[in-house]
Amino acid sequence: MKDVAELTYADFVLHPVWSWAETDDESLVEPVPCQGGVLPDEHTRDSLFVAATLRLADGTTTPGTVSVRLSDRSVYAVGVAVANDELVEVSLQAQLRGDALRELAHHFGPRAASVFPLRFSTDFAFAGGRRLAGTLAL
Repeated sequence: MKDVAELTYADFVLHPVWSWAETDDESLVEPVPCQGGVLPDEHTRDSLFVAATLRLADGTTTPGTVSVRLSDRSVYAVGVAVANDELVEVSLQAQLRGDALRELAHHFGPRAASVFPLRFSTDFAFAGGRRLAGTLAL
């Protein structure tokens, strides 16, 4: 188990899917086993955090993550791996993006303008579904 604030992309290399741990400490996450790239459909977990490949607007690919709400299987945030495998989480809800966009601008510098729209895809899918993929536009 690990505190969600301490997750790095290196953790996703070891364990590509994480979820909230079933403990009283609501900040802990744990790896989730997935067979053959099929995501578990357990509503008791609430959310999954899944390793992803991100394609920036300039065509550059970079590692990242997606946060998926299990109740409706929708992606609600994208984590962009930056220096030292730190993840900057960008919400798909525009009103929640401000700090994340400033942090991305700090890490990407002049290239920050070439980040969006950002496309994401994973090697994982829910049973009978297609891989998690989509676009995060500003």
